[in-house]
Parts: sequence; C-alpha cells; structure tokens
Amino acid sequence: MTCIHNCNCLSNKIMEISRLQMEVVCLKHQIEITNSQLKEKQRQVESTQNELEHTRQQMTTAIFKLDEKQSQMNSLSGQLDELKLENREKNVELKLKNDEIQALKKNSGNSQRDFLSEELKSKQEKLENFATELGIGLPKTQNLCKRYRELILARDENRSNDVHVAQENIEATREGLLERGISNSKVRKFCRKCKKTAQLEV
Repeated sequence: MTCIHNCNCLSNKIMEISRLQMEVVCLKHQIEITNSQLKEKQRQVESTQNELEHTRQQMTTAIFKLDEKQSQMNSLSGQLDELKLENREKNVELKLKNDEIQALKKNSGNSQRDFLSEELKSKQEKLENFATELGIGLPKTQNLCKRYRELILARDENRSNDVHVAQENIEATREGLLERGISNSKVRKFCRKCKKTAQLEV
C-alpha cells in the first residue's frame, strides 16, 4: 500500500511540475509579448515626442516669423500714416497752387483784356485821325470796320456765302473811295487800319 501510495504521489508531483513548467512557458511567452508591446509603445512614445519637439520648433519659428510680420506691419502702418500726412500736405499745397494759378489766369485775362482794350482804343483813334485826313466820315469808317468784322467771323465759321458778300461790300467801299480821288496807296492803308481795328474788336 505504501509503495502504491508513494507512486501516486510521485506521479502527481511530476504532473504538477509539468503543469507548472507549462505555466512558466506560457508566462514567459506572455512576458515576451508584453515586452514586445512595451517596446512598440516606447517607440510610439519616442516618435510622438519627436513629432512634438518638431511641432514646438515649428511653433517657435512661426511665432518668430509672426513677430517679424507684426514688426513689418507696424513699420508699414507708420509709413502709411506718414504718407497720408504728406498727401494731405501735398493736397493743401496743390489747392493753394491751383488757387494761385486761377488768380493769375484771372489777372492775366483781365490784363490781356485791358491791354487789348487800350490797343483797340489807340487803333480807333489813329484810324479816325487818318480818316479825317482823307476826308472820310466816321459812318463810312465804322461801316468798313463792320464789313471786315463780318468777313473775319464768316471765315471762322466757314460761311462761304457771307464771306463772298463781305468781300464784295469791302471792294465796293474801296472803289467808292478811289472814285472820290483818294490815292490807291492811301485807300490800301485805310483798309489795313480798318481790318486791324476789326480784328481787335472781334
């Protein structure tokens, strides 16, 4: 009985050892798998840390560039304000210049009109004095000046019929003066004076 009992005990012990050995093998296998998973997780952590560090560097670079852009914007804003101020000053200066030009034009126009008015008055006086010397009355002198004015205006407006009529009237007046015994040279001079006077009047 003792022998059988010992044999059973031994057999049980062997089986127990075998089972424990199998469990140990399973545990080793699980440890290997866990170690492998741990290494993979460690690799992922390192990769994530590297990406995070890279992202931090990019953020630092971006912040630096943003600061540079902000500085440039501030500088450009300052320049824009200066240009606006300068532009306002230029506009004020331009308005003053325009006002000055308009005033000069007005004065120039007035001066030119005054000059022409004086010259016309002088021409009319000389014409009347010359007409008096020739014995030509004021109405005929005024009439010839009127015919020259009509001729000038008709030419400016391309009215050929009126040009022809005015030329005929002038020629008739010339012939009438020649028939009165006034020399051809004096008639021509008288007509020139009437024409110049008419030009100034126009």
